Amino acid sequence: MRARRRARFWAELTLAAMSALCLALTIAIPDWIEHIFGIDPDHHSGLFEAAIAAVLLAATLLFGVLAHFEWRRPAGASDTLG
Repeated sequence: MRARRRARFWAELTLAAMSALCLALTIAIPDWIEHIFGIDPDHHSGLFEAAIAAVLLAATLLFGVLAHFEWRRPAGASDTLG
């Protein structure tokens, strides 16, 4: 019998995929902030874009690990600690 995946797994997987996509776009087009918002917070140094990429990488890894643990959780496992 195939176990149904919980909504939490799908939410974590979706967030991991979205943050990975944003990371790829930030790496491919690092000055997207200047193009979209018309501001230059780091005066073309690239530091702000690198910080965004680091945060997106951390989010991708975090959501990926959470989705993995949710995938491995036994069917019917409770969320309570007691």
